[in-house]
Amino acid sequence: MNQAIHLIDLLQWLMGPVRAVQGFADTLAHRMEAEDTAVAVLRFEEGALGTISATTGAFPELSTRLEILGDRGSAVIDDGHLTVLRVKDREIDTAGMGEKPRFGDSHARQIADLVDSIRVGRSPLVDGAEGRKPVAIIGAILQAAGTLTPVDVA
Repeated sequence: MNQAIHLIDLLQWLMGPVRAVQGFADTLAHRMEAEDTAVAVLRFEEGALGTISATTGAFPELSTRLEILGDRGSAVIDDGHLTVLRVKDREIDTAGMGEKPRFGDSHARQIADLVDSIRVGRSPLVDGAEGRKPVAIIGAILQAAGTLTPVDVA
């Protein structure tokens, strides 16, 4: 929940709502009350399947990675950098894009947007309803891990 929520949020933002999950979670690397390792299979509303593998028990210096693989294109975000972008019949060299898109400074941007939204009286770009979506997915994964049965995401 603590670390993987950011990539789960990005995954559901890119892929759309998650309909159901099956998951497993355990405490394998740390002496603590919460899980430190989880894996899950997701079924998205549009029918696509996805997988999540998350741990705080990996040896240091391992990157975070999000891969979207499809029949008409694929993208890889590695440590907040878009490192691979391929669309059907061509490959796009991400090194040629100049400064690679970076997603790692999103906290500062979200806080700045929240402050601005309060100042001008508008809704923030990421509101509570949006923030609840990855929390619901993680809750369903943990429920599925506890019951060993698939869980619908509410």
